Amino acid sequence: MKDNIDVAGIPTTASSKAMVNCTPTQDAFIISKLRQAGAIILAKVPSPFLTQIILEPSQRICLPRNFPLLLRRTSI
Repeated sequence: MKDNIDVAGIPTTASSKAMVNCTPTQDAFIISKLRQAGAIILAKVPSPFLTQIILEPSQRICLPRNFPLLLRRTSI
């Protein structure tokens, strides 16, 4: 899952320093539909800064994302 889509309990930063502490309490609509269909969300991957093409280097972050079930593994 891209880091600009809310997954309950997993931080959603959209690669922005301003959103580092944003951890949603509810799934986005598409995530809830995927879960209803039997999907298991294992990880989130970094996305471009606020999902825009033009990147402002001082505002970007790109942190490794832990797999919720295997915390010693990351997506990077």
